[in-house]
Amino acid sequence: MNYKLFKGYENYYPEKIDGTAEWFYSKTPSWVDADEVDEYNGNFSGTQLLLFNIDGTIIEPFTLTKNVYIEIPIYSGERNSFGLLRYDFNIRVIQMYEYFIKEKELDLITELPFEEGGDFVNLRIEKEPFMLVKSNVHDDEVKFVYPVKKAFKLENNETLFCIDGDTFITSKWIEDPDYREEIITRKMSDGSIIQREKGYIVEMPNGYIWKMTD
Repeated sequence: MNYKLFKGYENYYPEKIDGTAEWFYSKTPSWVDADEVDEYNGNFSGTQLLLFNIDGTIIEPFTLTKNVYIEIPIYSGERNSFGLLRYDFNIRVIQMYEYFIKEKELDLITELPFEEGGDFVNLRIEKEPFMLVKSNVHDDEVKFVYPVKKAFKLENNETLFCIDGDTFITSKWIEDPDYREEIITRKMSDGSIIQREKGYIVEMPNGYIWKMTD
């Protein structure tokens, strides 16, 4: 049996990143969400984010900083990069970064005031391309925050799955009475439906999107 020993990493647990079989992440503390940081009254220790490659390489994109929260990374196989969302509670801004793996470069995509993120719940980077999106599952709404500013009302139990250029794809679950799902493709321009398919959609570890339809 083969082993790889990581000395000094007893508090880190590598977790899978969607769309890749090569990269994993560890985020500490793992039990705090962005909308909970203000409860620490300026004494949040900060999020430490580590990226682990299957070959044992470890990358730390950001320096650990007090009162700074970092979201789970989003991997783009098309760009061979990570989309990273950083909340700086010291200056009250949301920062959207892209980390290029081969070049080992961290680029700031945009910086927005906290007000743009609302309550931070379900605010995350989506792909492709990288966009900042907020999903309101209770009101069946998706709001594109950056680089476009648009909001669309969805159907009941319909949630954003991914972005595909000038379209976005959602998944909808139905129970009437048997459980089933639908894949819905919508235009980014006005949110209108282009295609509706019965079935399931999933992202595989190689980055491919599988549609399991009738």
